Amino acid sequence: MAYKVRISRRSASWMHPLPNVRTPEEHRAILERKATTIIDLNSKAVKAALKRERREKRRALMAEKRAAKPPTTKKLTPKAVEYYAYIASDQWKITKAKWMQSGQCRGHFCHAAGCGQTTSLQMHHRTYKRLGREDMNDLVLVCGGCHLKIHELAKSGVKLREATRRVVGY
Repeated sequence: MAYKVRISRRSASWMHPLPNVRTPEEHRAILERKATTIIDLNSKAVKAALKRERREKRRALMAEKRAAKPPTTKKLTPKAVEYYAYIASDQWKITKAKWMQSGQCRGHFCHAAGCGQTTSLQMHHRTYKRLGREDMNDLVLVCGGCHLKIHELAKSGVKLREATRRVVGY
């Protein structure tokens, strides 16, 4: 794909060879109206310029959105505060380490059916009933994407344990 761009030519070498046909000013005016060149969009310089332009537009748009919408602070429920405090505690770190050494851990990969990803792994609670005193069967290792799928299913009305079973497979 190519764009036509107007280029002005103000060089005497572009004048008509017959001096009596037009004045130099008339000739330059005609050349300015007609002169075009084709820019190859596959050239690195053009691609870089277009990429910079898109990035600047995107940044400007995001800045507008941020300015238009004040930041909201999410009010946490008492259960959520308790959960986040527990996840940050040493007790949770010990529980995770025990789970990794137990027979429940089948390896350092996502345990969801058909996934097997080895990065961005997260420990998922099948139930929050025994938060702080988890049974090893309450925990499962999943990647971030599968963890999100489980919680989206749970938000749609499926119980958390059932949502986990559907995604993980057991």
